[in-house]
Amino acid sequence: MEKLTNAYKLELLNALSDLEINSEDFDHQLEDSNTTTANCSKQFETENLNVGIVLKETVEWEAYDYYETKKVEIEDIEVICLNGHIEIGLHMKTQLENTLNY
Repeated sequence: MEKLTNAYKLELLNALSDLEINSEDFDHQLEDSNTTTANCSKQFETENLNVGIVLKETVEWEAYDYYETKKVEIEDIEVICLNGHIEIGLHMKTQLENTLNY
């Protein structure tokens, strides 16, 4: 497993800040609880990286057809460079979540 270099880190942060994410990407199912979660998968490539990411959105329903987003977080992320998989630690995952454009 490869280490995340500063160059790869900057490339990944820039790519995630440009990634378009909106509420229609998540398929929430309102049932017995007023809080639901839904996942969304995205794939993208940069000059040196191939990235697969699963995002999890948590919402609170205020009415049958209206909800408010409470948080969007990275459920899973896979980053691959030319030399193989890159390890993404918890601290970096938090930085990436703060970069999301939602």
